[in-house]
Amino acid sequence: MDKKRILVILDDVWRKIKLDDIGIPFGENHRGCKIVITSRSINVCDQMNCQKKFIVETLSKQDSWALFKELAGAVVETTDINPIARDVAAKCGGLPIAIVTVAGALKGKNKHVWSNAARQLQKSNPTSIQGMEGIVFSSLELSFNHLENVESKSLFLFCSLFPEDYSISVEDLVRYWIGLRWFGDTDEATEEARDRVHAIVITITSYFLLIDDGEKFVKMHDVVRDFAITIAPKYNHKFMVKAGIGLKEWPNIDTFEDFTCISLMVNYFRELPSGLECPKLQALLLQNNNFQLVVPSNFFQGMKNLSVLDLSNNELLSLPESLSFLSTIRTLNLTGCTLGDLSVIGSLSKLEILSLCDTNTKEIPVSFNQLSNLKLLNLNYCKQLTLIPHGVIHSLTKLEELYIDRFRQWEYESENLKSNANLVELEALSRFTHLDVSISNLDFSPKLSGDVIVLSQELKLESKQELLSTARAAALSPLPRDATTTSTVRVALLQAPADGFSFLPLRLNRRRIPAEIVNICDGVIGCGEESILPVQTSLP
Repeated sequence: MDKKRILVILDDVWRKIKLDDIGIPFGENHRGCKIVITSRSINVCDQMNCQKKFIVETLSKQDSWALFKELAGAVVETTDINPIARDVAAKCGGLPIAIVTVAGALKGKNKHVWSNAARQLQKSNPTSIQGMEGIVFSSLELSFNHLENVESKSLFLFCSLFPEDYSISVEDLVRYWIGLRWFGDTDEATEEARDRVHAIVITITSYFLLIDDGEKFVKMHDVVRDFAITIAPKYNHKFMVKAGIGLKEWPNIDTFEDFTCISLMVNYFRELPSGLECPKLQALLLQNNNFQLVVPSNFFQGMKNLSVLDLSNNELLSLPESLSFLSTIRTLNLTGCTLGDLSVIGSLSKLEILSLCDTNTKEIPVSFNQLSNLKLLNLNYCKQLTLIPHGVIHSLTKLEELYIDRFRQWEYESENLKSNANLVELEALSRFTHLDVSISNLDFSPKLSGDVIVLSQELKLESKQELLSTARAAALSPLPRDATTTSTVRVALLQAPADGFSFLPLRLNRRRIPAEIVNICDGVIGCGEESILPVQTSLP
């Protein structure tokens, strides 16, 4: 027995197996025995301490066509069938089980059957193709059923709302997730929700139901996407997904009343319809429609349960007054939009996530001081932004993340109704975890109470002029969680006299400043009870 070499194959393993319990020899005393495990979960391989892991990728276009042609037969080489067959094979996305199933179902069929199959695949409705539901979808459902909880399943299904072969931003999923509350109606911190969503995405990718697409993005295979859209109603999600298919007009269907999510992103709409009744709608994704988009004044009036609205990268002539009817909306994404008056946004009292990133926004309206539940405000890349009324930021008492990297008009004292925001307002915001702010007008010295620390990114400066043009305060990004409980860390400005650069002495109580922050300093020069942070201090 010792001289024999044995190969043991354990196929389709879904949980850790104790090899001793089933009598399979392994380890140093059984070097002649090799064990191969196949699984659709990378976690199983990790739990069983597999020495080598080989991920079976999808087939290349060339290999996909070769396999498809072999199984479908000579008919795919005929003049009238060949272009259709190649399109059908491409729609299988290199997934072997889909190629085998579809090619086998179409073998020996005429052009009408082939054309119908291509059309059904284009519409993300392949269940009419023989074997797709019974073989392919049942196989995918087995993986889906092994997702541990409703949260993971719901997030997986939500990813089917994006167009085919679309790079899905995980950060977008975080912000949608906060709005939808599909993990429970809790007042969870943004960073906690971000950690949770990233963990869920890792779980889904470990079952190969999502595909890693770089550090911050994932993709969903076309066949997996079709499967998700098909089974969503079983889990109380009725989706209308017509994303990225070149629509120029709003879909003409009898009713929208049962839809929970509608995705019409990446199309070519010029005008939205009037008076839609969507009482169950929770998420509406209309981003990237490329033209001046006319939104009727009553468009949102029948969407009283809407929680997530994405209108990013559209040229909006105006925000309709019916936006004020969205009393339950928590996430609003207007990134990259051409916008007019924003005052109506101030009426969205439950809003938690607002992105005006990369818009033509010039002024933040005073009505924003009503956004008492706002947790994240993104004003990055707003190059024309010149006015944030004094007191607005101070009013956002639940704000955790503020991104405002192009605003330069920070002021210290309020002198009139048109006065701008000042840094002292940030002191009232005890929940901060992220702050991205650029400061260039440093000719004032705000009085910041409490212990102070300077966190800066680019401070190798030799003159006041250079300081004024490049100084960037990036405090609290990210701030260790224990710092927010004591509120001991504040933004501080550096001052530079006209005759050269000097340090600004700051009080620094080491017992109250978290060690994670103190340790990132290159050194601290002691001056009695005060300490001076050197220029080279930078965020990790």
